Amino acid sequence: MAGASVTVDSREIDAGLRALLMAGQHLQPVLRDIGELLLISHRDRFEREVSPDGEHWDLLTIKYVQEKEYNYDKILVLDGYLMDGLHYNPPTDDTLEFGSNEVYAATHQFGRPDAGIVARPFLGVSLSDEAEILAAVYGYLQGAV
Repeated sequence: MAGASVTVDSREIDAGLRALLMAGQHLQPVLRDIGELLLISHRDRFEREVSPDGEHWDLLTIKYVQEKEYNYDKILVLDGYLMDGLHYNPPTDDTLEFGSNEVYAATHQFGRPDAGIVARPFLGVSLSDEAEILAAVYGYLQGAV
C-alpha cells in the first residue's frame, strides 16, 4: 500500500469478542446481582407503599384498619411476611425468578374483587430498576473484556 497505513492485529479483538461471548453464556453472577437489586428496590417500594410504576397503593378500608391489631397504619404489612418473604431463586445462566411464595401474594398483586380486595401491585421492574439492571449488565460485560 502506498502512502500511509495502519495494521490492525485482530487477535486482541478476537480475544475480547470471545470473552464477551463467554460472559454472555454465563450470566449467573450478574443475575445474582440483579436479584439483590430487586430485593432492595422492592423493600423500598414497600416502605413507600407504591407499585413498580410509582402509583400509591389504594388505602386500606376503615373496617380493615379497625380490625388490625398492629401495623394498622401500614398497607400490605401485618406481620411483615409478604415483604420479608420476597426472594429470588438461585439463578441459572439465563433465568432469574423473583417473587414471593406466600399463598396470598397473588391476591394482593392482582386483587380479588369477590372478597373486596383491590390489586396493590408490589412485584415488578420500575424504570429505575431497569436502569440499574442495565448498568449491572454493562459493568459485568465490561469486566469480562
